[in-house]
Amino acid sequence: MNILDVIKHLITRASKDLEPVFGGPWPNDKNHQCRFTEGEEGARPFPPLISHVSPSPFPAQGLETAHGSGTRARALSAAKRPS
Repeated sequence: MNILDVIKHLITRASKDLEPVFGGPWPNDKNHQCRFTEGEEGARPFPPLISHVSPSPFPAQGLETAHGSGTRARALSAAKRPS
């Protein structure tokens, strides 16, 4: 769906006469961002202007520690234990 089609549809539903205004880029706007880390290669299967990167493996070791190390986690754990 084209954004202009959405704008036109919303205008037809409005209770007053509106005209779309296109502002253009702001000063210092980026037209392109590169967010790859070293060793990552992007593929462009669909859509052709967006790069896709597979996530790198995440070690399972440390997940429990990272999730369950806080005070709230200890309090919840203690509350679940039978007295």
